[in-house]
Amino acid sequence: MVRKKGFTLIELLVVISIIAMLLAILMPALGKVKEKARTMVCRTNLRQLAFSCRLYSEDHDGKLYAYGSGLFLNQISPYADDVDSIRYCPYTRVDEKTVTSTGTNRWGSAKKPWVWGYGVPEPEYGSYTCNGWLYTWSSSMDFIVPKGGKTFSYMFSSLTQVRRSATTPFFTDGVWVDAWPDYPDTIPANFDLTQENRNTGVDPAQNHIRRVVTNRHSGKVNMAFVDGHTEGVELSNLWNVTWHKGWQSKREMTREDGSAIYQR
Repeated sequence: MVRKKGFTLIELLVVISIIAMLLAILMPALGKVKEKARTMVCRTNLRQLAFSCRLYSEDHDGKLYAYGSGLFLNQISPYADDVDSIRYCPYTRVDEKTVTSTGTNRWGSAKKPWVWGYGVPEPEYGSYTCNGWLYTWSSSMDFIVPKGGKTFSYMFSSLTQVRRSATTPFFTDGVWVDAWPDYPDTIPANFDLTQENRNTGVDPAQNHIRRVVTNRHSGKVNMAFVDGHTEGVELSNLWNVTWHKGWQSKREMTREDGSAIYQR
């Protein structure tokens, strides 16, 4: 009689155990690769937005679009290959069916895009925030930037006025269309970094640094700077970039109760 060769039950269990062990080792690594890929796509989007704005400014004597002239994405769309492909961070879930009427606006979050409905035929969506201090000044900004007499002097009248281009943000991850951070801005103790809960009593409209504090990239905010480079900035280092002409850098920030601004 010829004896057939095959696996014993114990051998089969050993093979299955080895495969399970390898998967357990590889899954975290694969997760990190996926996270890295999403982060790189996000930074590429930001870089293209900044480059499109550069092209826009070259056609407008170094100036950018004025506040009140329309959504920045629509203003720069002629200078981008496909502005719709670069308006979202890969970490934000897009459900454009949730808002259908014009005039509707909605704050974004770490996982959801903002919705803009001012003066457009249909709602616009996005995941990125432009640095409002780079807008071309207009009288319509008086009510939206309550910085007193310092407002105008803080504005960059054109890109040629930016002296620290490597530290001046152009676009960032964010939960609204634009932001005018100022160095007195703080992060309250009850602030939810994901901004999924809008019942915390925290209103980013009253403290502009909060519009760019969002936990999409493991405690970092992706930014595109005026000089063209992109990088991830730690949440606690958002006060060390140059938001406006009169910016005063601060040491690493914490919440108002003294706790860490980000805990993984």
